[in-house]
Amino acid sequence: MFQPILRTILPGAVLAASAALLLGAGPASAAAPTPVAGQLPVVSAGSAWVPPEGYVLEDSYVGSLSACRTQGEQGVASGKWKAYVCHQEMRKLTDIWMSFMYLYVKK
Repeated sequence: MFQPILRTILPGAVLAASAALLLGAGPASAAAPTPVAGQLPVVSAGSAWVPPEGYVLEDSYVGSLSACRTQGEQGVASGKWKAYVCHQEMRKLTDIWMSFMYLYVKK
């Protein structure tokens, strides 16, 4: 009963989703925001994320966005760096997803 409808709708839906991905629609294609001192973290769903120009990797760990923000804000307050960006990647370890945080700083 539903098979003819699915055969008609499903290919169109797959084609539309594929076109959206190829044309860069969605959050993965959004340009990286211009970082400023004490900036809020950036969350990225893809692994092709590139830090803003002039930023270097300071630390990486398994943790939360709030922990990364705290570390970044402490560095700005103490004068260790001028600004920071937190980047989060979800990675699957065996059969569970884990949040990996990367703290990039501008010295």
